[in-house]
Amino acid sequence: MKFSLLLNVHSGTVQDIGAEVIEDKFSKSFKAAGHDTSVHHFGSGDLIEALKKCASSGCDGIIMCGGDGSASAAASVLTGSDVALGVLPGGTMNLYARSLGMPLDIIEAIEALAFAEIRKADVGCANGLIFVHQFATGFQTRAVKLREKMDFGSKFSKMFASTKAIFSVTVNPPIYKLEMSLDGGQFQPVKSSLFAVTNNIFGVGHLPYADEIDGGKLGVYFTEPLSRLAAVKIIRDTVLGTLHDNEFVSTDTAEQVTLRFPKLKKSDQAVIDGELIKLEEQVDIKIMKQALRVLVPNKV
Repeated sequence: MKFSLLLNVHSGTVQDIGAEVIEDKFSKSFKAAGHDTSVHHFGSGDLIEALKKCASSGCDGIIMCGGDGSASAAASVLTGSDVALGVLPGGTMNLYARSLGMPLDIIEAIEALAFAEIRKADVGCANGLIFVHQFATGFQTRAVKLREKMDFGSKFSKMFASTKAIFSVTVNPPIYKLEMSLDGGQFQPVKSSLFAVTNNIFGVGHLPYADEIDGGKLGVYFTEPLSRLAAVKIIRDTVLGTLHDNEFVSTDTAEQVTLRFPKLKKSDQAVIDGELIKLEEQVDIKIMKQALRVLVPNKV
């Protein structure tokens, strides 16, 4: 099989490890597994073009080095195609890489991908935009906005910026009014500080990521308007993997979720896999079952 590695040589993670080290390990490990390899560099803003070029080159799989945003971008190009996606955990939290069962060390992850199996995974779709982890608004949106105003040049400085932004939001959690319909049912009013729709249901006992990649259900998570103390408790339970037990969080599942924002402002935004997008008055979200081919470490 033929695999292409996509590498942003300007990313903090790649610079910390060394592009040459990653490329050498990729070439040796994949060739030892009997595969042909190629390496492609891209810069900021060039990822989608690089993905499309690789996908049309006749390769069987693309190995994407990056975080959830990069994995989401790759999925947006590869969903519905025969080209498989492999994820090297080069981001801050690497939540989708965790869902795939990837080792979090990049060198170990390369070895695992070289001998991985191809499986079909679900993806979420919000108004035509693919996501692999979650669509969210409210608390998460404000935290990402604050983080983007901070300076960070490495994985650890970005993690610090994210943590600082999250706790800054707890001082005055936002309140959103929306209407929600699950699987075509009646619209229900929701007044919330935090609202998220996830690609499969979050597992228990760990950071917020799905244990199943093909469960066929969207997870729906939302809160009431939060006090500062309640917001801190939610952050605690998110880290500990006990969010399902949090008294302030309501959960549900669906295959289709429709959201309406009757008092939407032009400046309102949402977050898809850590990236800010414009929030529309109506958002139609669905699960696309087994629409993406992914590389998963072979457990045998």
